[in-house]
Amino acid sequence: MPNEPNLGPLEPTRLPDGEVRPMRQEFTPPTIGRVVLFTPADPNGGANGAREYVAIVGQAFHDPGNPRPYVNLLTFPPFQPPAWEGSVQEGEGPRSWRWPPKK
Repeated sequence: MPNEPNLGPLEPTRLPDGEVRPMRQEFTPPTIGRVVLFTPADPNGGANGAREYVAIVGQAFHDPGNPRPYVNLLTFPPFQPPAWEGSVQEGEGPRSWRWPPKK
């Protein structure tokens, strides 16, 4: 389709310098007001032992050299007041955010 964005190849690509680019993935850029899940930096869980909690994107920084933008999040830890987390990158590890699962 002419209006569909180029999401990259279907298979991993090896570049001449040896770097391997991963295969294409669906990517939804974060925008202000979207609800995401935040993983705190503490491996034992953040507030009240929670390993993940709800957050709202307050600001997104799109760096041309980085395909995964950083965001500022308003997090909602259980039984504590909301708190800001700055410059958080999408991922699966500590102090990261991810999209909630689609149901």
